[in-house]
Parts: sequence; C-alpha cells; structure tokens
Amino acid sequence: MTDYEQFRPLMFSIAYRMTGSVSDAEDIVQEAFLRLTRALHEGTVIDTPKAFLATVTTRLAITHLTSARVRRESYVGPWLPEPLVESTEPDPAEHAELSDSLSMAFLVMLESLAPAERAVFLLREVFGYDYDEIAQITGKSEANCRQILARARRRIDERGRPRFSASRAESEEVARRFFAAVEGGDMDGLLQLLAPDVVAVGDGGGKAWALARPLHGQERVARMWTGLVRRGLKEHARTELVWINGQPGAIAYDAAGRVAAVIALDIADGVVQSIRSIVNPDKLAHLGPTSDLALRSPKDLACLTMATDFSEESAADAVIASFASTADPRLRELLGALVKHLHAFVRETEPTIAEWEYAIDFLTRTGQKCDEERQEFILLSDVLGISMLVETINNRTSGGATESTVLGPFHMVASPCRELGDSIDQVGTGPPCVVRGRVLNADGMPVPGAELDVWQASDQGFYDVQQPGVQPRANGRGLFTADADGAFWFRTVVPSHYPIPVDGPVGTLLNATERHPYRPAHIHFIVSAPGYRKLTTHIFVAGSQYIESDAVFAVKKSLITEFTATDDPEQMAQYGLDQPFFLSDFEFILQV
Repeated sequence: MTDYEQFRPLMFSIAYRMTGSVSDAEDIVQEAFLRLTRALHEGTVIDTPKAFLATVTTRLAITHLTSARVRRESYVGPWLPEPLVESTEPDPAEHAELSDSLSMAFLVMLESLAPAERAVFLLREVFGYDYDEIAQITGKSEANCRQILARARRRIDERGRPRFSASRAESEEVARRFFAAVEGGDMDGLLQLLAPDVVAVGDGGGKAWALARPLHGQERVARMWTGLVRRGLKEHARTELVWINGQPGAIAYDAAGRVAAVIALDIADGVVQSIRSIVNPDKLAHLGPTSDLALRSPKDLACLTMATDFSEESAADAVIASFASTADPRLRELLGALVKHLHAFVRETEPTIAEWEYAIDFLTRTGQKCDEERQEFILLSDVLGISMLVETINNRTSGGATESTVLGPFHMVASPCRELGDSIDQVGTGPPCVVRGRVLNADGMPVPGAELDVWQASDQGFYDVQQPGVQPRANGRGLFTADADGAFWFRTVVPSHYPIPVDGPVGTLLNATERHPYRPAHIHFIVSAPGYRKLTTHIFVAGSQYIESDAVFAVKKSLITEFTATDDPEQMAQYGLDQPFFLSDFEFILQV
C-alpha cells in the first residue's frame, strides 16, 4: 500500500474541495484506501490505481455531500469551510497553482452547486480531467458531464468568481499591516487597508459567538474588529500569521495556547476585500485543543445585533445573539435553528395579527386537551409528519433490521405482564387472532428473553383509555418475554382501522384541511433486549382500509403483514381456540 501513498495529496485535494471539511476529507481518503486494499485482496485487477482512487474518492464525496445537505441547510448562521492551514495539506508547494481553488471564497461559492455539479466542475476546472475521464469517475455519460459543467459554470458566473490579484509577498504585507492596525487600535490605518465594500463573515455554527449575518462597510467592520481584538487582548489572546486556504490570515490563541479562532483574508488591489473568521470549535479541533474564549458572551462589543436594532431583516439575528451565553452548546444550537426557521416562516407567510392570535389559541387548546391518558401534542406531531421524521432520523436501520414507526398517543398505560400464549383481549368480541414470531439479531440468531410491549385498539377501533367503563383497564395490552429461541406468541382479536381523536384542536386542523382522520388496522410493539437498540414499531394488517393514506404517515411497506384466516382443527386446538381464527407471523430484527 506504500506505493499508493503518492496519490494521497490528489485524493485529499479532491475530497477537501468537495466537502469543505478537513476531517471529512481525511475520512474519505482513508475509506478509499480501505476499498483499494479490499479490492486487491479479493483479486481484482486494477490497471490504473490513480484512476481507481480518484473515482472512489469523488463518489464517496458526492455521497457525503448528498447526506450532509440537510445539515448544511439548517446550519445556524453563515457556513464556512473548515480552515486548511498551509502545512496541513499534503505537499502544498507542489500544488501552489491550485491555491485559488482552496480559498474560502471559492469553496463558499461551490456551495451553490449540487454534489454532482460540484464534482464535475472541480474535476474539469481545477484538476484538468478530460470529459471521458470525468464520465468514468462520476459514472455519467460524456454528454451529460458537458451539460452538468455548463450548468455549473452558469451558476458560478452568476455569483461572480473571486479574484486574487496580489502576489504572495504583497498579500503577506497587507495581512501583517491589517493585524498590526487591529491589535494597535489604529482605526485610521485600518480603514486605509479595508475596501469600501469590505465584508466580514463569521462562522460559529450556533456553538460559539459569531456574526449572525455578514457585516458590510469599512467603518462597521473596522469597529467590530477593533472591539473584538480589544476583548481578546484583555484575555491575553495572541495571533500568529499563517496561510489559510491559500490566502493570508491568522490563528488566534488564548492565554493557554488553545485555538480560539481562525481568520482568513481575501486581498485584491492592495486592500482587504473580505474577512472570514471561524470560531465553531468543531471546525477548529483538527488544529489542536480548542478554547472556550468564543463561547463566552461578548457583551462589550457594539457590533452585536441587539433588541434595539429589531427589524424584519435583523429579528432572527437579535434573538439568536441573545442565546450567546447559553452554557449547553446543543441547546444553543437547537434554539438558534428553531428561531432561524420560525422567523423565515413568518417572513415568508406574513401572518396577520388575527392569524397569530389564532395560532396561539390553537396551541393553548392543544395543551388543555392533554391529560394523563391523552397527549394532544403527540397527536399534532403525528398528523404533521414530525413524529415519523424524528423516528426515522433517530432509527436509521442497517443489516435488514426492522423499521421503526411512531409511538402514538395511547401508550399511556403500563401493559400488564402476561405469559406467552395469553390473550390480551378481555372483551371477547371481534374475530380471534394469533400473533406469533421471533426476535432475531442482524445475523439471524435468536434474541432470548427479549421483551415485547404490545398494545392495540379493539375490533371497534377504540383503545381502552378511550372507553373507560366499556373496556376493562389494560384491554388490548400485554408485556411478553420471548423464550430461549426468541419466539413469542399471544392471542388477541384482529384490530380494526380507526379514526384518531377529532374532538380537539387536531381534529379541527384535519377538518379545515379536508383530511380524513383514519389509521389502518395495526398492532403496536416496543421490542427491547439488553445490548440492542429499542425498537418502536407496528405491524399493519395487509389489505386494511387506509393502508395507503395513514393520517399519521406511519405505514412502511416492510411492516405490512398478512393476517391469514384458518379453520384447521389442529391449529385451533394448538392455540386453545374453538373457532376459526386469523394467524399472523412476524420476525423482529434488532440492531445493536
């Protein structure tokens, strides 16, 4: 494998420009080498290792970008690439001609491209691959690659390509004077070094204090930076001039020598055109131990967007800035993203005061409808598809594991412990049914002693908590333990489709939107075992009405199962039944 290390700089260069992340690029390069090793071990003949590695690296990067796009869209504040300090890119001197394509400005510009567009654009414009090579790397036709490149060029030209006219020596001198003026509080000297339309951008990712939106103009940028550096000097911070992403800049260290920030400058025509600072600790970790300096509230800085600056444009920034002192970084991230998207919704839809008041009243009534046996907020989350989205994100399956689905609003009563073969039906109406199956792991081995919490609606479509005095408490519920072979079975009745409750605010919402409230027939399960991830899911009755239009969007095809009618006397006797019944088999596969 040592012979192939010569290709590492190329692979890293592709992966970093694709992802904008040093850590992700390194992971992609490592995975590409692992795939090469595996292919060689399996006897695959690889005529051109360089082409193989470039192909794997590019495709892994496309896959990574596709999965990361949602996270990028919900990122709190401006997004900037992870800074690449010159010594961290392999053999930078050999790739000086590529420095412009490493710049923060260039990588931010690439964010306007879809993953495939980004790959084709970089391979052609930066790395000089021919169209036939690009087609082989991306798995697309040459004609398609030409179309993709044309589309990518149009998007890039619409945004305007960054320009860097200064030489390395000139850029270093401007950067040295810039940081000297900032640290010395030389406002006049600083203004002379800033372009009239200079812009400052900060990336805190909702985890560290940063500008919530770009700051424009010489005086505003100069005041912000002198105030910021003044605060840093009080904390005994220092800066070290370095080259970042092919452009001059600096690393800021706190008094303990920990990395507090990275500042990159775009210089053209002898002045600073833009200043980009990264303080998100996640993006600095590859440079060494990170400081908490930027996690503290910068109360002494006049550049903060305060409540007195509240406007349609600055409203979200002012609220997000108010969370700067939040100690819990995850809470700060969640609140920042929530405010960002809520404010965007309000700006887009422009609700009237009456509509806002109705929304407040709707939420109030939703809370008032909740009690010990009913959760209207869960029901609201269900009908808006939020419950299923959260469930799907948090329970991504692998290795053929059983898919999860919503908990639902009626898991409000503890299920009584029952023996295998017991009936959970205490009413005696409805077609009898036997549900049986096994709990297995991803390798197909039984999970002995797995616990199955089961609950369902009656054949009339009601849960026990909906009919006190009609159904006995805990009707349709049971807690079972699988045997040594992971097997389980119990008796019940075939569940019916049913409407979710419509006597509250959620019902009002469904009526207003002309949506039906029905759920297809199903049985709830929570399956758990030590060492395995808890599974919350349903099995759905094949052929049930509303199977294609579940009011809470919970149906997954893999969970639909047959309930087969049988009148075999031997089977009836086996399960202690004296009449024909329905039989359902289902295997639950748990993942670790």
